[in-house]
Amino acid sequence: MENYEEIYELFWKGIVENSDGTLNTEQVKKELYDYKNLLKNASQVYSFFTQYSKPLTDSQFIIDEINAKYIRKDLLLDDIKEMATEGVISVKEIEELLN
Repeated sequence: MENYEEIYELFWKGIVENSDGTLNTEQVKKELYDYKNLLKNASQVYSFFTQYSKPLTDSQFIIDEINAKYIRKDLLLDDIKEMATEGVISVKEIEELLN
């Protein structure tokens, strides 16, 4: 896992520093504004679809809950079986989709 120093060097430094290495405060303000909006919007989407609302919730929890709530596995399985029987899709293609 990357730490905050690595993230800064690899991602943020070129965005928030001037060419002379000083901090570009105007750009920092813009990035913080965008980040605030991202946190707000992510929280709204998370809480609409799941029991979670914290924007820093691990994405896998969100994905798992959405899959559990909104994907009808019984209907999906029936569709896959029918498509395989009709030759529309092969078992190999199904495996590729699931991996």
